[in-house]
Amino acid sequence: MENDAICIKRIDESLIDDCVSVYLEAFLQEPWNEKYEPESVEKYFRDFMSGNICFGLALCEDNNVIGVLLGMILPSADGDYARIEDFCIHPKMQSMGYGSKFLDLLKSYLSDSPVDCILLNTVRGFPSHKFYMKNGFTEIGTSVLLACNL
Repeated sequence: MENDAICIKRIDESLIDDCVSVYLEAFLQEPWNEKYEPESVEKYFRDFMSGNICFGLALCEDNNVIGVLLGMILPSADGDYARIEDFCIHPKMQSMGYGSKFLDLLKSYLSDSPVDCILLNTVRGFPSHKFYMKNGFTEIGTSVLLACNL
């Protein structure tokens, strides 16, 4: 990273187009190779952020969006926890420390909330798996991700 003019901002109307662009470019790359229609990603962002428990954050450097995080704070009987649903850094900015900085800023952002941990899913063996492990996440050995198609 070149400077410390880096911050996170809640995604709002003024940032949504730039956030959609970063998301589209990031997930078009290896290893995901996912091509989405811009309109469907914009709808996803808007729908996701319209709920009470969901939030969207943009990582900005000099007022340019370089990263996107969609998350939620979920209540539980043991205490609230945060869950990262989507997280990406613009491909041109990857492997430069921005992702780690974003996670540090997220932890600070959540520090005044009742959240006691952050959970997420990723694919074992993908670069994201190593990235999260490097940034203090650990695998939950008893957890299993299950799906049921409808």
